[in-house]
Amino acid sequence: EEALDVLVAVWRESERLEVRGAMAAVIGVRRDAVDEALAGLRAGGLPVWIGNVNASTQFVLTGSAEGVKAALGQLGPRALSVVPLTMSWPIHSELMRPVADAIAPLVAGLSTVRKPDVPYYGPEGRPVADAAEVRRLLGTAFCFPTLWKETFEALVADGHRIFVEAGPGEMLSRMVRWIDRT
Repeated sequence: EEALDVLVAVWRESERLEVRGAMAAVIGVRRDAVDEALAGLRAGGLPVWIGNVNASTQFVLTGSAEGVKAALGQLGPRALSVVPLTMSWPIHSELMRPVADAIAPLVAGLSTVRKPDVPYYGPEGRPVADAAEVRRLLGTAFCFPTLWKETFEALVADGHRIFVEAGPGEMLSRMVRWIDRT
């Protein structure tokens, strides 16, 4: 229940602070090429980053609407596909930091967060060991990239082999197949 309170707080604070941006998927371009293009755009004053690393050549970009649009313009000719996403927030970017600061008191006061009983892997691809780390992730994960590829590879390396996708669609199941064909 408290996790839902955090999600609602992120939404409310994003709206109150008027945090705006865009997100888009880029498929079929190497990570180094994406990093180089985005670094050049940031050097030119356009905030844009990789927000999700879903597979070795599948990324979600995040940042200002202008930055994401410029990145798609640069990467589009080299990509198999570029797809603007219907997001108006720059989730998984530094532009969300004011929201994290605003919800910090709520996250600090969560009473039901405890040490995980089962392995809980954070967005950096490593297991979370204690309640403080769970709180940190609840309050800031939307400011940093989600390294799904690294997280999935860590799960497999730690012996996990059965994955169940909850919710609509098959995106996570497809990404699993892109990362590990065994």
